[in-house]
Amino acid sequence: MHLPKTWGCIFTHFVAYIDRENRRKNYIQQNLLQSSSGHRTVARKIVNLSFNIGAIHCSRSLPPLKITVTVLVLNMFFFHLLSSIPKTDSSCSVQSNGHLMDIKVKSRTPALVFECINNTDFKELYQKLTDYDIRFYMYELLKALDYCHSMGIMHRDVKPHNVMIDHQLRKLRLIDWGLAEFYHPSQEYNVRVASRYFKGPELLVDYQMYDYSLDMWSLGCMLASMIFQKEPFFHGQDNYDQLVRIAKVLGTDELFGYLRKYHIELDPRFKDLLGQQSRKRWEQFVQTENQHLVSPEALDLLDKLLRYDHQQRLTATEAMEHPYFYPVVKEQSLSNSDNNMVSSGNTTAR
Repeated sequence: MHLPKTWGCIFTHFVAYIDRENRRKNYIQQNLLQSSSGHRTVARKIVNLSFNIGAIHCSRSLPPLKITVTVLVLNMFFFHLLSSIPKTDSSCSVQSNGHLMDIKVKSRTPALVFECINNTDFKELYQKLTDYDIRFYMYELLKALDYCHSMGIMHRDVKPHNVMIDHQLRKLRLIDWGLAEFYHPSQEYNVRVASRYFKGPELLVDYQMYDYSLDMWSLGCMLASMIFQKEPFFHGQDNYDQLVRIAKVLGTDELFGYLRKYHIELDPRFKDLLGQQSRKRWEQFVQTENQHLVSPEALDLLDKLLRYDHQQRLTATEAMEHPYFYPVVKEQSLSNSDNNMVSSGNTTAR
């Protein structure tokens, strides 16, 4: 089955979007699937999902040995979307941030088969990353965000728990699109999204007309925690304290200026909590233990991501063009050139 690019976006980046109202339901089951190659695939439940699509299973085909992740789609609207695609082939692979390996329909329950990432827990992995590693993985994450934003989708839950990294293969995938939403200008959105430590200020002050820049704040929080070796970087005890923690770094003058610009009325409970905070310089967070991960370019990028005013944050495209990523871009360009030369040589040899 060959899918148009738009369908590829829906399947690969938007797996957990449909029917958010059912996100509390527990649709978990054991399942046997028949793979397109005819081998029986035993699907083992590995994750008890709290969002809407259904259940995730880890599958191992015998033979050949191949591990995939299967998402059982239990929402009928999504099923109808799947059913409307003409079936011209027995398999499907979408080349993007994640790979859709196959689509299976059994008893009117569609199942999307994706690649399985051998993820290393971020609390363990982030302690081992080099300066270049952080640049590389942040660039890969920006690729994912740039792609989904170009398709009109906000992820709204960017955090380390949703960034799968196979460090051995240097492969990154952004997962869990259960809070994702299409962006429409001037539309009001629910502020009860994203995890506390990665919530943008707009969510904490109940500003509902946010946009893609919410994901960029979350990415900035991840970058700060990685280069400063402080996880999470903004560690609030609740949503009120979260804004206080942010204000202790970015200052209250800038916060109040942001509130005035967008005519936002602050919750009265913040009056005694915020106080008067001066803005800190990013250099103040540099210590002996993390100085090898911090560079002037890193601090400049961070400063352009972690801003109260969402309109002043870099877009994913702009961030990818930042000097912080020059070493990664250069390395990938050389790698692509080498691959093209090898490919050209093989063609000539024929």
